[in-house]
Amino acid sequence: MYAFNLLSLIERAKAAGITVETYVFGCAFSCGSLLACSGTKGHRFVGEYAKHICHLGAAGTWAINDIEHERESTNVKAHFETIRDVYRKYAKIKNLEKAIRDDGLSFRGQSIIDNRLADTLL
Repeated sequence: MYAFNLLSLIERAKAAGITVETYVFGCAFSCGSLLACSGTKGHRFVGEYAKHICHLGAAGTWAINDIEHERESTNVKAHFETIRDVYRKYAKIKNLEKAIRDDGLSFRGQSIIDNRLADTLL
């Protein structure tokens, strides 16, 4: 959930005309990948050994009865759809709907650029 708060701040900064540069030189896992690809187009940088791991993440539930389970199920589905929406908005991952289901989906180096998770390989 914190990632979505940070994404909102990034969008607010960009709307105010602030260039948001993102850099990944090591690993951008999960929400790190979401935040890195949300930077200002043309200002998203990755290093030669960078790695993005793109997945739906976890959306735990504390449901203890069938009604709570239904409610939590709706929230979990919305959480996963929001993650898909972020990748649709900022990247162009081929076959996203199928690929994102693999918790080991990762990109390195040039494939980060090819999938538009970043703009420039440093």
